[in-house]
Amino acid sequence: MNNFLIYLLLIILIFTSFSKSKGDDSETLNDIPIIKQMSSYSVNVTTDIVYAEGLSHDQSSISPFAIPLKLDVYYPDNNSTNRPVFMFIHGGGFTGGIKHKPEIVDMANYYASRGWVFVSID
Repeated sequence: MNNFLIYLLLIILIFTSFSKSKGDDSETLNDIPIIKQMSSYSVNVTTDIVYAEGLSHDQSSISPFAIPLKLDVYYPDNNSTNRPVFMFIHGGGFTGGIKHKPEIVDMANYYASRGWVFVSID
């Protein structure tokens, strides 16, 4: 795992830990993300969500054209409304690689079954 992904994960963990305002006395169990060490949840998956449009071109084209940019979301089947997010950006510089490579799907299921929301983007 490269340093960028480690730093990104740490930032997400810190943000989710300290995002609650200090003077709020209305904490409930649902306000605190519940992450488990063992696989405890079944995993739901929503695939091919269009989050933006990007520009592309083919070898013979000098004019760019719009293409949809998609993501897949893996999330635990629980009632929590406050979950940490693991945003996974595969290598390839947006010219190679796929968001649903088997190794990425395995990692997504690993984290989502423990309480994370895992987002893999193309």
